[in-house]
Amino acid sequence: MLMEFHAVSRRAGVMLIVLAGLAGCQLLRPSAPESRAVYFVEKMVREPAAVDDLRAVMWLADDQLPDSFVADLSTRTAMLYLRTRHRQGASLDFSSTVRSSPTTSRKMVRVTVRESGAGKLAEPVQFDVSLEKRDTEWRVSRLHID
Repeated sequence: MLMEFHAVSRRAGVMLIVLAGLAGCQLLRPSAPESRAVYFVEKMVREPAAVDDLRAVMWLADDQLPDSFVADLSTRTAMLYLRTRHRQGASLDFSSTVRSSPTTSRKMVRVTVRESGAGKLAEPVQFDVSLEKRDTEWRVSRLHID
């Protein structure tokens, strides 16, 4: 009887530790839409030719290329600037904040790109990334500069 009690209490203790660990991980990690938005902008800046990787996080028609999301002049100019700075060896830092959530299936995430170090040339660039959830998957549906 005493051995059963120890076995049950040991299982309960292990279960509590596992649950606490999972809860802690969820608090430390950004939500899926935020991480998708940062991944998308970082990939568009550093590896724009990685079409398959970009398609995996975008709602994109089969005949479209990822660069079609960089449609307006101000967004295209900012993207070209950041790509050029990356090629020149600038250190770029990417961060995100949720701007708004009009519905449970749509989110707007602001991704800020900053140059770090002594050689920075410009103010941070802020992209607004619209994400849409279909079924259980968040993907980018629009990219623009506010």
